[in-house]
Amino acid sequence: MKATGRGHDDVRFTPKLISKIGCLASAVEGSDYQPTTQQVAVHDELKEQAATHVRHLKLLLEKEVAGFDALLRRRNVPNAISNNIP
Repeated sequence: MKATGRGHDDVRFTPKLISKIGCLASAVEGSDYQPTTQQVAVHDELKEQAATHVRHLKLLLEKEVAGFDALLRRRNVPNAISNNIP
């Protein structure tokens, strides 16, 4: 299982993007000084990774969900509902 609910999943699975963002935020927040050059570089890298994932999600929702909705309409089944992604 990937999610055991026991808090040990980071030991068995590589950190995901959200974990990396949280770790960076914690390190920057806990300092009395400006972010280091390395922290700024990591922030920029993670920001681009997040933007890439958002673009992929938007494409998925626009293309795949729209196609699935069209299939459901052809078969007289109510549409799937998806929330807008910023």
